[in-house]
Amino acid sequence: MFFSRRSPFFCLAILALSSITPLSAQSVDEALFEGLHWRMIGPHRGGRTKVVAGVPQQAGVFYTGYVNGGVYPNRDKPRGYEQYTWLLEHFIRDIRKDLNVPELPFVIGVMGVGGDQDPPTSNLGYFQQAQAAVADQPEFKDTVVNVRTGKYWDQELVALINNSGSSERLRNGDWAKATGPDGKPVWKEKPSYEDYRSYVLKHAKSEQGYHYFGSAKIMCGIGKAFAESMITLEDKAE
Repeated sequence: MFFSRRSPFFCLAILALSSITPLSAQSVDEALFEGLHWRMIGPHRGGRTKVVAGVPQQAGVFYTGYVNGGVYPNRDKPRGYEQYTWLLEHFIRDIRKDLNVPELPFVIGVMGVGGDQDPPTSNLGYFQQAQAAVADQPEFKDTVVNVRTGKYWDQELVALINNSGSSERLRNGDWAKATGPDGKPVWKEKPSYEDYRSYVLKHAKSEQGYHYFGSAKIMCGIGKAFAESMITLEDKAE
């Protein structure tokens, strides 16, 4: 609903706002916050949490809702992502039921920000494991497959962003063979490390890491793997 400045609703809204006591004038007993502390309860979603709710009768149990959909329970365990597997399994079943296609093929893009961890070495790896576990279920055999997107993570780009690693090794990376719009090599001779780093960061990164840096190299690798996986599933279905 839209209001003009001449609208009586606009005038009422102004009157209502003018009657609100400023928050800065309200006193709050700071003792109420003494028992509060922050901790990450996962999974890795860039901090974009819509709502969090605890269970009063169960200390350490929280439910979080995310802006892109889904509710995730944490059982106060560092590796407690089993519920994600269960939810994703039901998601596939529900879509198949709604569309009346019992063996509708699914390609699961296992989150790969930070690289692939197989076997897991951190919470990120255990989250990847929970996603990948769905395709291992007998009922999804030959109809659901994983693409581990972390295999296409650009470690060279990360090293250049962090300015870490051997400068000599980095200067001999994939971008050393870059070509311009005319198809000719960018470098007529071996560039300095700083020139090489500046060029790569300008052309290879347009976003933050949690969006795969907006890297065409990463995205093209993932997209190609998605397409090939779907073709394989369709071939099996014939």
